[in-house]
Amino acid sequence: MKRSGKVICISILLIGIFIGGWLFQNQVQKQKVQKESEELYKQYQSAANHILMDLDESIYEQTGNPKDLILTPTHMTFALLERWEIIAKSFPEMEYPGKLIDQGDWLQVSDVLGSLAFTMDEVSIKIGEEYGANPDRKLNPKVVYDCIYHDDPSESYFQKFLEDHGLE
Repeated sequence: MKRSGKVICISILLIGIFIGGWLFQNQVQKQKVQKESEELYKQYQSAANHILMDLDESIYEQTGNPKDLILTPTHMTFALLERWEIIAKSFPEMEYPGKLIDQGDWLQVSDVLGSLAFTMDEVSIKIGEEYGANPDRKLNPKVVYDCIYHDDPSESYFQKFLEDHGLE
């Protein structure tokens, strides 16, 4: 084979390798974007369930862009936030995210509340100790959780705490 034929073959081979590499990178990038979109969609769904919000998917269904999802607080959301705020006023470790709420950053609000599971247990015990829970009974470590999420202050000592702090 002549030298010019070899150059043409090598050039075609290199161009093919370049195009193949570019197509592969393009596909990898598309998969990455799709995975990130799916994860963001799941975050929106989780936040809606976690802090009792409505999730409007109407624009998202047209665009496929999870940034077009809209979280809208409900009356149950505001009740949950009110209970959380009252508890956080007495127990700052409950980290009430007022600025995030004012900004409407509901994904972050959900994350903050989700990060407080262990803290809720600790605060439940503190409230039980402070408000005279029956010493013969084991303290309920889920009383704060039950109150915030389910509006269920089932323990009488916790009901007293809520009454003393303006929430009945």
